[in-house]
Amino acid sequence: MLTFAHIVNPVMAEPGNDLYNAQPFTFESLRRARQYTGQYAQVEFLSVQYEEDEEAVPDYFKKLPNLTRSIREVANIPSARKLPLITDIIHAAFTHSSAEYFIYTNADIIVCPNFYEAVGALISSGYDCVSITRRRITKNWKGVDELSLIQAQLGRLHPGYDCFVFHRSMVPKFNFGNICIGTGFTSVAFIFNLLAFSHHPCITHDLHLTLHLGLEVMPPLEKKVYRYTRHHFEKDIYPLLKPHLDIKKFPYYELPFHKRLLKWALNPNFHSPIMLELSGKPLKRKIKALVDEIRFSLLEKI
Repeated sequence: MLTFAHIVNPVMAEPGNDLYNAQPFTFESLRRARQYTGQYAQVEFLSVQYEEDEEAVPDYFKKLPNLTRSIREVANIPSARKLPLITDIIHAAFTHSSAEYFIYTNADIIVCPNFYEAVGALISSGYDCVSITRRRITKNWKGVDELSLIQAQLGRLHPGYDCFVFHRSMVPKFNFGNICIGTGFTSVAFIFNLLAFSHHPCITHDLHLTLHLGLEVMPPLEKKVYRYTRHHFEKDIYPLLKPHLDIKKFPYYELPFHKRLLKWALNPNFHSPIMLELSGKPLKRKIKALVDEIRFSLLEKI
């Protein structure tokens, strides 16, 4: 039987905060999905939180020791929100759970009833890590009694990543540095670590398994925190991961070069200079090939 530990960072959100409305749906969807799973897999819920957020943790979660630091201290940005480091969350789960696979999702991610069964099917088919892209749905819902209707919505595609499943053997190899949650580079750091240390990754974009209340694609970010995490990833973390990265594992690699380059450019998780570097050819040669391809494609259509 597969064993999963699902990790969440609950927050004691105030009325008016998006998490205040979203978390009840998240927690109820997890509870129902575990019931739906039955004997297919064993699922435990783990909460990693700050002391002031303990009351937000549902009683069916295993509450792990409170977090003791945030991006404020490590990045020396006193004005920043108290955002936890993803490495502290993941290693807390690794230390306090013997599960074979870990699942991390943000506290505002709703799962569908067949979530754990579908993840188990992907793992059983040979994947050792999975990233599932959420569907964006409208957020004008009143209470958890409407959860079934929420889960029935098809929603819209989202370009980011916020649900990660990975084998426990990868955790000691991960390098997240000082990347915190609540910034765009959480997903970037996660995807690059998974692709660096997995043997058979699955990066999905079209499965209806996770949902997010709200249609906004890229919500506003704290500029100082964003700039710090971006610089930290590009200058400190990526160079350590690069020797372990294989461009063939990345999404869109199977497409012709000009198409995958465009996909990478449009996806906020894949910065073109990095992807070109991983492709193994000089930047000028790559750009020339792209320009030539576009030119000749237009010539055929005229």
